[in-house]
Amino acid sequence: MKKLSIITLMALTTLTVAVAQVKAPVQSNKSNIELLSEQTGTFVKREFIPVGKAKGVTVEILKITNLITDKVVSGVKLSGVYSSSYSSDTKSGFLDADEVDAFVNTLKYVKEKVFTSEIPAYSTEFNFNARGGVSGGAFLSGGKTWSGYVKLEQFDSNSYFFLKPEDFNALAELIVAAKSKL
Repeated sequence: MKKLSIITLMALTTLTVAVAQVKAPVQSNKSNIELLSEQTGTFVKREFIPVGKAKGVTVEILKITNLITDKVVSGVKLSGVYSSSYSSDTKSGFLDADEVDAFVNTLKYVKEKVFTSEIPAYSTEFNFNARGGVSGGAFLSGGKTWSGYVKLEQFDSNSYFFLKPEDFNALAELIVAAKSKL
């Protein structure tokens, strides 16, 4: 009986260790631009084509070509400079070509429907998230006014750029102009 208990205990221990090592598939939060750019064993060409600037947010077209396979990925790069009393840092994020329309629609919706709506009695937020960490939307600031924003890096609280309604429109126009050249 003692031998059977030891064998059972060893089998359960082995089974537990084996099951614990199975990894669940990890979902990538990287844009197609970032995935191609970070691929190992590739030789790539990156082209940065300037489009314009709206309220501190610079818009560029980014085209990455894998010169070995001739695969081309393009999108929109948004960047801006965050300055503190001690230093400054450039923050940037990417919108893949298939995310551009949704992001532009988000900016237009916030400008046309959120900023012009009545202030609700409770906390309200509107948010769009892209694969590459770019996000944008609006929130109720202090319960009194709407504030719009674009965030360029997902896990960086210093990458927020706050925008007025006219800035949302200017940024949307620049992104639409960039999309027409993708």
